[in-house]
Amino acid sequence: MAGKRNFTCVVGKKEHGTYTGSSPSSAARKAVSKLCADDKKKKVTFYLREMTQGSKKKTYGPYNGHVEKLKEPIE
Repeated sequence: MAGKRNFTCVVGKKEHGTYTGSSPSSAARKAVSKLCADDKKKKVTFYLREMTQGSKKKTYGPYNGHVEKLKEPIE
């Protein structure tokens, strides 16, 4: 499968948002940014379920994520 794939983020038994990417890891990075947007010190554990039409709806994870402020920004 090439191109964009759609994933939904599953935390516990709840689904949060739809994220697109070429791989589950790229969608996971986007999901962490969104889940930790309100509280930067928050750590989250979640799964990603593929929702792309024609896929087998496989679940990927668990992913453990947090947002870390760097001393010097990456350019």
